[in-house]
Amino acid sequence: MNSYRSFFVLFFCAAWAAVSAQTVIRVSDAKDGSEIGFSISYGDSVKMSINGQVSIELEHARVVSIRSEDHLTEERLVKPNQSYHFYLYSNITNLGELVVSDVHSINKPQQTVLNVSRISSKRIEQLGAVDLRDALSFENNIRINRDNALGSSGLSMMGISGNNVKLMVDGVPVIGRLFGQLDLEQFNLVNSSQVEVIKGPMSVIYGSNALAGTINLISNNPSTQTASLRATHESDGQYHLSGQYSQPFNNHTISLSGGRMLFNGWSAADTNRTFDWIPKEQYNARLGYQFKTDSFRLNFRTEFTRAFLLDRGEALAPYGEFAIDQKYTNVRLDNSLNLYWKRKYSNLNVIIGQNHFNRKKNKFYKDLVLLEEQLIPLAEEQDTQVFDAYVLRSIYGFSHGNYETLIGLDANHERGEGKRISAGVQEQTDVALFSSTEFRLKRWIVRTGLRYAYNSAFKAPLIYSLQTRYDMKNSQVLKLAYGRGFRAPSLKELHLDFNDSR
Repeated sequence: MNSYRSFFVLFFCAAWAAVSAQTVIRVSDAKDGSEIGFSISYGDSVKMSINGQVSIELEHARVVSIRSEDHLTEERLVKPNQSYHFYLYSNITNLGELVVSDVHSINKPQQTVLNVSRISSKRIEQLGAVDLRDALSFENNIRINRDNALGSSGLSMMGISGNNVKLMVDGVPVIGRLFGQLDLEQFNLVNSSQVEVIKGPMSVIYGSNALAGTINLISNNPSTQTASLRATHESDGQYHLSGQYSQPFNNHTISLSGGRMLFNGWSAADTNRTFDWIPKEQYNARLGYQFKTDSFRLNFRTEFTRAFLLDRGEALAPYGEFAIDQKYTNVRLDNSLNLYWKRKYSNLNVIIGQNHFNRKKNKFYKDLVLLEEQLIPLAEEQDTQVFDAYVLRSIYGFSHGNYETLIGLDANHERGEGKRISAGVQEQTDVALFSSTEFRLKRWIVRTGLRYAYNSAFKAPLIYSLQTRYDMKNSQVLKLAYGRGFRAPSLKELHLDFNDSR
């Protein structure tokens, strides 16, 4: 009897020692205190929890790593036989389902009047998309087209040409259109968190060129250290290499990214020199900085793009020892500063942007025997165009109850220089005041907008819009929109001297 009693005492003591050696860790969301699922790793061991709590066995104190989706990773020192309750902060760079291009504060896709679609970073990865052309190729009501002579890709949206679609990077419009189109291949997605496409009239908020809609590339500024390298090859002769690195410290984040694209050219029939799709080589580099607190955000971005295209001519008669080649060099430098300040019932957003675009065309005599080339000594065969654009956008919004009102200033100034531009140099200024008010009444959302603009080249009309949304009982949504748009002719359209050699 005493032996059994001793056995049970020893068993109880061993069990109690095992239980007492357990370190219990609970994890909750720092904002609302709700329990979250997480994984904890220590040494070679990893344990998962879906109910916000886990127990681990430790022989001595050690540092454990706590990870949870959509939350910042934490490393904490824990000791044996202790209980801990940790709080994780949400990943502030995870945009979730927010629509950044919708300037109203309630900007979730399931709550907005806009016809908007998001191409997330995960979707971009699944598509294998390298540039904006790849990402938009599978979007409804968007048609991608390519100009083989220019070596660029454009688009049309909802049957409306691309010169009525405003393309932006972090809310800053970009310049450098050729025949009304921007080259989608110049916009690399290596450091983009998402692409937002709004289909429908957006002229009240974004002004000229936004009658069909807008496309906004949102930069990624992660709050955790990240690094990636990506290389792709396509059988038609395309090579892509890109990489990115980001380093956070306190409330600051610095990110670097860059890439190279090479297209060797393609022809339906094998030829000696010429291509149906001309060769192209492009380099991209970007530097980003972010400072963020609970109520304030500052983003700075500078991005450089250089594209080189070679249009080889056919060998000239009678002996085929010479040819005429054309070389195009496009250089783009974009800078932007974005400030966002939020209060309880109001917010202020200020965007300052500067775009520089340089396009150079040169013609050469190519000696196919000695493989030497010489610049054609005719001034009309060489051309350089330089365009600079400056943007200032400021939007102040205030809300109360079921309505929200925005008041904004949108100022744009563009300068063009080149020998094919009349008088050598031309400038154009557009300044606008706009307002947008949104009402929410049970199942109805109604948004009205008004924009008045001054344009230095001609008189701009009054622009207005009405957008509605009705949530039906059977989970269906009805959206109706009407808007008046205005596309101001660009500086190039007004002053560029174009002579068709045909």
